Amino acid sequence: MKIDPGVPHADYTDSYPGFVFPFTGKVQFQFNGTPYIFTPGKVVHGGAKMTLAQKMFGKTNWEYILVQYRICSAELEESSFSPGGLSMFQTEMLFRDVLNEALVCVASRQNSCESHALFERVSHSIHEYYNQSLTIASLAEQYNVNRNRLSYVFRSKQCLE
Repeated sequence: MKIDPGVPHADYTDSYPGFVFPFTGKVQFQFNGTPYIFTPGKVVHGGAKMTLAQKMFGKTNWEYILVQYRICSAELEESSFSPGGLSMFQTEMLFRDVLNEALVCVASRQNSCESHALFERVSHSIHEYYNQSLTIASLAEQYNVNRNRLSYVFRSKQCLE
């Protein structure tokens, strides 16, 4: 989903709890008066039927994924071994798979953004100080990253271009 700055929103959360996976932008939501800052790489769990207030930061669109769920564990345990119970079990497993995939996607996107930012900063430094003696170790120390990580970032960027 995407929310443009200044677009009205709901005053309450939905009837089911859920996880919010931010991808771009920055926004503050208040659930029952408690503020939470949503930025890429953070996952927030929201409850059902809570009062909701929103404050956008900047003019960037805020994009996110919302995964809602319904808790029915008592029904699941009782019905797993009865006729038709397998489909409830499969639904539960599917939900867990989707949730896992969303978490992996957020982590991957965050790592990609961090790698790109590191690549840009180090590249700028290399271009600015090309006439000095630069090593992977000195650059890694300067940018507070592991030498192997820095080397990996540059190798992966080289393959993409």
